[in-house]
Amino acid sequence: MRDAFAAYDDPTQLALARREALMAAATATIAWARRQASARPPRMAASMPVARTAAPAAPSLSVAPLADAARSASGAGLNAVRGARSAIHAFVKGLTAAAANVSRIGMPILRALPVMAVVAAVAGGLWFGLPKARPYFERWKDTAPIERSVPAMTEADLQASEQVAASQAAGSKKRTGRLVVTSANAVTQVLVDGKARGVTPLTLDGLSAGSHTVTLQSVKGSVTQTVAVKAGETAQFDQTIFPGWVALVAPIDLTISEGARSLRLDERSELMLSPGPHELLLTNRALGYQETRHVDVRPGETTQLSIAPPRSKATFTATAPAEVWLDGKSVGQTPLIDLPVEIGTHHVKMKSGSAERQFTVTTTMTPFAFNADFSQ
Repeated sequence: MRDAFAAYDDPTQLALARREALMAAATATIAWARRQASARPPRMAASMPVARTAAPAAPSLSVAPLADAARSASGAGLNAVRGARSAIHAFVKGLTAAAANVSRIGMPILRALPVMAVVAAVAGGLWFGLPKARPYFERWKDTAPIERSVPAMTEADLQASEQVAASQAAGSKKRTGRLVVTSANAVTQVLVDGKARGVTPLTLDGLSAGSHTVTLQSVKGSVTQTVAVKAGETAQFDQTIFPGWVALVAPIDLTISEGARSLRLDERSELMLSPGPHELLLTNRALGYQETRHVDVRPGETTQLSIAPPRSKATFTATAPAEVWLDGKSVGQTPLIDLPVEIGTHHVKMKSGSAERQFTVTTTMTPFAFNADFSQ
């Protein structure tokens, strides 16, 4: 073929001549293959009888049509076609054999070409695509699955959930009751749980069920009491504000005052006070004692107020070792330093051998010291 195309000095013309020659040869070959495929009937199934006839002789291959096609394609490439005639002849033989095989299996070559193209495309995609996709597949295969665990509910969680559900159910149907407050006193203010709600007579609807602190206040004092309100029911609170009493029990004489007002005990050592809270100041100036005590007075009732004997400190010494008795009870031998002693008047006896000394002392909130002389 190199000699057949030797006449072309221009490379462009040489390439054009070669392309035109090959196109003409391919066109002629395909046309021949179509005639061969359509000339033979498809093979029938093995179960059906087939009439056997003598196969027609294969037509002899003529290169004249190829040459004519080559001449019509390009007059300038005539010499090139002649030079390539031997190569085309071999190529046509191969196509003839392939066409004969296709005709024997009963499928025209043209029908097989689309299937072959699809198979080739899929095979090519797998061949070139799998190597690139392998790293992603390996990464996906080696990745551990994500486990999403739901923590188990503990008994405390279940109880909390039940309480929330119960509270929500109770909230949807609130349990309330009614409270009616009355008093014989005029213009008495009513407080419920520390919040002013009006004056008597007073009716409160929609009050939550349970215990409530109700207070009545007037110029005569105040009364506080706990009232139980039940759901769907009416609770009654009727209270009249009138004085109560305070009974004072103390080992010493005391004066009592409240604010700037002095209070006087009666013959039973009792005070009559208005109901409610009071802050009482207890005083004994001679003994240096002063204390404030809180007391709640209830109407018509007596509240006892007991004062524990206050204590001071006393020291007893003597010129000779001596035993000490306080209010008839032995408390030790001298020297006695900072002995706790109740304030007030006490009888003291000190004895050293056959000598004895007795005297009366008054102890105050100020520490006390006494020395007995046994030298005479």
